[in-house]
Amino acid sequence: MSTFNVLEDLGKKAQDLVIKKGFPINIFKVTTETKTSSGVKVTTETSSTQKNEILSTIKPEYAITNQLKIKGELNTNHLVKVQLTGTDLVGINGSQVDVSLARINDSSKQKSTDFEGKGILKQDRFALSLGGIYEIEKKSPKFKGHVVIHYPDHCYWSTVGELSQFVEGDKTLSDLTLDGKFSYIQQNYEALLNILYKKKEKTTSFTGSWYHETGDHNYGLIGNYKQDGNASYLEASLNIAAEAKCSDGLAIKGRVSTTQKPNAQPTIRTGVSLSQKVSSGFTFTVGADLNVRNMVPGLDENSDLPHSFGFEVKLTDQ
Repeated sequence: MSTFNVLEDLGKKAQDLVIKKGFPINIFKVTTETKTSSGVKVTTETSSTQKNEILSTIKPEYAITNQLKIKGELNTNHLVKVQLTGTDLVGINGSQVDVSLARINDSSKQKSTDFEGKGILKQDRFALSLGGIYEIEKKSPKFKGHVVIHYPDHCYWSTVGELSQFVEGDKTLSDLTLDGKFSYIQQNYEALLNILYKKKEKTTSFTGSWYHETGDHNYGLIGNYKQDGNASYLEASLNIAAEAKCSDGLAIKGRVSTTQKPNAQPTIRTGVSLSQKVSSGFTFTVGADLNVRNMVPGLDENSDLPHSFGFEVKLTDQ
């Protein structure tokens, strides 16, 4: 793995396979990626959910120079965002500066303007990110630091600290989040151990994940255990997924997941998806996430967890 993405990618392959990608939970979703002759890259996404809500997003991106890039985002949830990214600006290889301004202007909700900035330094054995977000209306700052050490080979040690302020009644309180990770990464597999502490929620979460590529077959699992400040468990979950890449651009994925909370029956869900790459620029995916308890006789029905079906189309000009 390149040191230039360890700040974002530790455990990413398992998360993408098991949870994030390939199991569409929206009724309909269309994504497009294109690049104009002037060099502007434009990504759009439109989705409709089971609540009949439609969200459309457009994200333009343009490289002003080899070292300076500008990005934007506009969506129908009243979000407007502009981000400026500079790399190696001070003559230091691996350095990066990000500055962004985001505005949510929804009259039915609380308006918000966020200013965010961070500096990043990435070297062969070390990566560091320091920055913060300031919510202008709330006058609420949030500071975040992230450090990754790559030693020995294939081993990555990561620590993230986030300190923020929030108002509760007439008091201004602070919140602290600490996130520690250890990851062992090879070309075809990776393992991750993660401990996450949230002061405001008074919870500690322990997560382990595994991802393995074997030619045309990939599989992964993620297990999570959450406890409160008295070491009493709040939630335990296990997600297992596998993917088979067939001929002619066809990929089939399956997933089984369960979650157990105190004084409640465990949830049992299964997901399946089929993705077909029709051409280099056209891929469609259909998927279903099913509540097994609503299907198998003898198991208690849980109407709060209905079935979910989805359809996704991705179009690119590549």
